[in-house]
Amino acid sequence: MSSDLRLLDRLAPAMRQADLDVLCAADIAEGLKRLDDAEVNVVILDEFLTVDSWRLCRCIDQVFDTGIIFLGNRPSEEAWPGAEEIGFDFYLEKPVSFPELSARAKALLRRRENIGN
Repeated sequence: MSSDLRLLDRLAPAMRQADLDVLCAADIAEGLKRLDDAEVNVVILDEFLTVDSWRLCRCIDQVFDTGIIFLGNRPSEEAWPGAEEIGFDFYLEKPVSFPELSARAKALLRRRENIGN
């Protein structure tokens, strides 16, 4: 989920190239509808989607059974201390490395598979 259309335009092909299925959402309503309508295993949430992205992240974590990768502009060492409270699994500082992002998404998928077994 990102309101940055340039990011979505680059993110979707990069994730598909890494053999990951992708559903994109450019706003909160569309993103939440996609979460309701499909089985989503990992959410990539951009900090600039809303002024209160931390609260949105917390809500997604509490309501949906999904991993969350949070993209933001803070150095990661500033964001990680709140990870458990906020509900994300990984925080990546922008500009994001798409190979790292796809590797983190795959790691979350593997973790979720292992928990389900």
